[in-house]
Amino acid sequence: MQRQDNSQDKSIEDSSRFLATTLHEIRTPIQTIIGSVELLNETQLDREQKEYIRQIQFSSEALLSLANNILDFSKISNKDFQLEDTPYNLVQTIEKTTDLISIEAFNKGLEIVTDIDSKISEYVMGDQIRVQQILLNIIKNAVKFTQKGYIYIDVTLDNDYLLFKVTDTGIGVPEAAQKNLFEAYYQADASTTRKYGGTGLGLAICKSLVKAMNGKIGIKNNPEGGSIFYFGIPYRPSIDSTENKYELVVPGTTKILIVDDSSLSQISLIKSLNKFGVSNILTANNANEALKIMHANAKNGEPVTAVFIDMIMPKVDGWHLAAEINNDKEINNAKLYLMVPEGQMGGEAKMKMLNWFDGYLYKPVKRKKLFELLSQSFKESFETAVTEQRDPSIVLQERELARKAKEANSPENIIKKRTEIIIKEQKDSELANGLHTVVVEDHPVNRRLLTTFLKKFGADVIEAENGQEAVDIVSMHPETDFIFMDIEMPIKNGVDATKDIRNFGFKGIIIACTANSDKDNFKHYTNAGMNDILVKPFKSSMVKEIIEKWNTALVLPTAQEIATLLETHAQKEKIWNESDFLDTVENDYIFGTQLLTDFINQSEKLINNIPSLINEKNFEELRRTGHTLKGSSSSVSALSLSDYGTRLNKAAKSEDIDALTMNYHALCAELIQFKNEVKLWKKKHEL
Repeated sequence: MQRQDNSQDKSIEDSSRFLATTLHEIRTPIQTIIGSVELLNETQLDREQKEYIRQIQFSSEALLSLANNILDFSKISNKDFQLEDTPYNLVQTIEKTTDLISIEAFNKGLEIVTDIDSKISEYVMGDQIRVQQILLNIIKNAVKFTQKGYIYIDVTLDNDYLLFKVTDTGIGVPEAAQKNLFEAYYQADASTTRKYGGTGLGLAICKSLVKAMNGKIGIKNNPEGGSIFYFGIPYRPSIDSTENKYELVVPGTTKILIVDDSSLSQISLIKSLNKFGVSNILTANNANEALKIMHANAKNGEPVTAVFIDMIMPKVDGWHLAAEINNDKEINNAKLYLMVPEGQMGGEAKMKMLNWFDGYLYKPVKRKKLFELLSQSFKESFETAVTEQRDPSIVLQERELARKAKEANSPENIIKKRTEIIIKEQKDSELANGLHTVVVEDHPVNRRLLTTFLKKFGADVIEAENGQEAVDIVSMHPETDFIFMDIEMPIKNGVDATKDIRNFGFKGIIIACTANSDKDNFKHYTNAGMNDILVKPFKSSMVKEIIEKWNTALVLPTAQEIATLLETHAQKEKIWNESDFLDTVENDYIFGTQLLTDFINQSEKLINNIPSLINEKNFEELRRTGHTLKGSSSSVSALSLSDYGTRLNKAAKSEDIDALTMNYHALCAELIQFKNEVKLWKKKHEL
């Protein structure tokens, strides 16, 4: 009997291995199709050809999704499957997951709202990736099967469980079909499958994951039409993680008006504002109602302090309402904030130039973003008190900079002309200029795709068909910077080739190119000496991200170089190298004073604009700001400011909000110290 059980286990194991191998082989040609279509789409095509391309893209991505789902389902069903158990930011995970599908929802005219109970700990224990997978699958289904109305993501505490509910106003699921809905390959209606696509595996994977987490999952009807999918998993707050508490000390006269035709959006925003200590909140469903409320409160001597306006509303939209408010002297003292559905600004971006709004908030509204907007915009009347206490001197410095920036209204000056010469927008074609790359891939089409993308970014490329060729090429070309290494190849695979290349002292970047993105496999790759992974199918944007991410690592100094730099730096002034600056202006103190004054005014404007750019996620403008500060600061020998300008530029490239915020505060402090240095210098020379 034991022998029979062992035989069955071996048979199942062999079947699973065969399935995984087969799916890997299936995915390779699909990935090639997707990559080739992306290249083809960049050529001159007529309307009919573009439609054929769109159909090929849709079908190939559907095939790839099917293969991935089958592989995922097989993996989860395996008895050796294990979940991660680490602390993670639950609020951020929910908001980022919703972001992934929100543009598609808004493009269909749907309202998508997130509502997270403020009692829930921000950090919890569990498997973040798998929780995100479950939630994303359910939200994607909701958007797919909903043509009008809303998608409402509600997360609450239910005894010792985290209860996730995704409510939609879609086509719904018949009660007779609901009991089988979470079974593998089950489809409630064949005609629906033909219309919307899908494999019937997504919900089965969700069920398996929730079961592995000792949770529960189900569906019920939405009384307003549509469905409510829910799942609950054990709630375990993270003991090790520090909670972020957002509190605003609000003046008693503060009154906020929310103008939105969606009652769900109103309720969600009210809850978030309540969490921050804002309680005097009014609501309006349309522009006319909002104007009446604002006029009534102004006449009573209790004007509205701030108005949050939805951009897309029937009859009168957010822009037109803002125009009415700005042109009305009785009510135009209120701060205005536009709530923009993610991805919907588009052609209306030019409207920002009218400066009708004090800030922009993207829907679905995120807790941290809302707090940052309020604390920045109202910092002259709101005293912020965050658990992660900020240095009071930094807050005072920020206020001083803001006040000075408002007073500064100087004409175009010398420093701007200098920085205009220094600044040049980095184009894609210059991204990899001077980089020597080797593309190692046995599949000719995939090799050509990757080579084409790299050459498009300006890289020099040498091609290799297998791992042994790669070893030989790199040994003959020690100047190589990047190697894009396929894993499964004849003669010598990517892992063995990487080990050989590292053994003869290669210090460049090696990227694993594979369809397999499992963590365990990536650990195997990194142990062999690989730096990162590029998941197939290759996309131009993915290759660009890899180059941007690792390009700076190629120019990092060695330990000896660092020691030399530190020694040199110790000989210089920390904030400002006065002697170097005097050499630049050829000891012309009058010209130097004018240059420094212009630099300070220009820098204050740039730095003061950073918080609003962060709120708007305008990473391109933030990158330019960092580049400008770096160049202009170098021109006047402001060493620390130039360094933080560089850091701001890098943080913008990686779209790291926390790093951007940190560098903004550092720039504020550094500029004030620089101004003090200049003040002493002027006094010394009686200028």
